[in-house]
Amino acid sequence: MAIPLGVVVVTGGGYHGKSTLLEAIQRGVYNHIRGDGREFVVSRRLTVAVAAEDGRIVNRVDISSFISELPGAKTTVEFSTLDASGSTSMAASISEAVELGAELILIDEDNSATNLLFKDEFMEVLIPWDPIKPLSLQARSFVKSSGAGLIVISSSSSALLCLANRVVRMRSFVPEDVTTEVRRALGTCSDKATYRRPRRRLFQGVRGVRRVRARGFRLVVEYSGGTILELDLRRNPRIVEEGQVRLIAGVLRTLMRVGRGMSCGELREFVNRELYKKSFAAFFDLVPPDLTWVDGFDVVWVLNRLLNAEFTQASRSP
Repeated sequence: MAIPLGVVVVTGGGYHGKSTLLEAIQRGVYNHIRGDGREFVVSRRLTVAVAAEDGRIVNRVDISSFISELPGAKTTVEFSTLDASGSTSMAASISEAVELGAELILIDEDNSATNLLFKDEFMEVLIPWDPIKPLSLQARSFVKSSGAGLIVISSSSSALLCLANRVVRMRSFVPEDVTTEVRRALGTCSDKATYRRPRRRLFQGVRGVRRVRARGFRLVVEYSGGTILELDLRRNPRIVEEGQVRLIAGVLRTLMRVGRGMSCGELREFVNRELYKKSFAAFFDLVPPDLTWVDGFDVVWVLNRLLNAEFTQASRSP
C-alpha cells in the first residue's frame, strides 16, 4: 500500500495494530536486513514521530499557529519555558520539525495532547477564549504550507476524518483503505483556520557548558556551577542505537564552537555535509569504534531541548 503526501488517518479497534504500524513507519527511515519483516516498510528519510513531552525545555519557538497568547500576556510567537505542558511541548515539537524540513510527521493520540489534535463543537462554545487551535481545524493547510505529510492515529474522535486524504483501518494487523466508505458517510470538509510556518531561529550557542558525554541512551550535559542535565534520547524514536548518542555528543561539542548564526535547517545541513565528506573524523580527532550514523535532524532535536541553548528569531520560514 502506497500512502501519498497528505492528511492520513489510521483508525481501528484496540490491539489491532495501529501503533505497531506507526512504529514500523518510523523505523522505515532505516534499512533492515532481509527476513526482519520491517524491510517491507519504507518511509521518507525525514519522518519523525511527535508526542507530548511534559516538562521539556523549549527555546524561543514560534508555536503561534497552534496556541495564541497565553494567560499573563505571554507570547507564543517566541515561546520559551523550562517546564512545557503537554500541548505547548507538542506544539513546539511540531514547529521544530517543520523548521528542520520534516517530510512526514507521525502522531499517535495515545501519547499526544489531545486538545492539540481536536476539540468538539460543544467545547468550542463552552470555552470560546481557548487559545489552542487544534490540528483538526488546520490539517490540510498545515500540509500545504509546511510541505510535511501527516499520519495521525485516531480512534476516539472523527474530527479529522472529513479532512483526510486517505483513511486506513487496521483490523487484526491488516490495513485496509476505507477512504471511499468514510467520504460516503461523512462527506468532506474544509479547514477552519490557516496554518502559518514558524519563524526561523538562528542558533547562538549554549551558555555555561563544561562537558557533554553519552551514557547509554542518555546524553549528559554538565554546566558551570554544577548543574547537570540528562536527556533520555529514547524519547526520539529515530534514535535506535547507543552509538548514535555517542556521535551526537561529539557533534554537539563542535556545533557549540562553530554553529553560531546558523538556522536550524543550516545546522542540520552542516552536520550531514560534514559526515558525508569526512565521516566521523569530522567531529572526532580520534574516532572511537562504537559510533553509529545519525542524521543532523536528530542532533538539532537534542539542541532544541538543552538548558541555556540560545536562539534568536529571524523571520518566518520561506
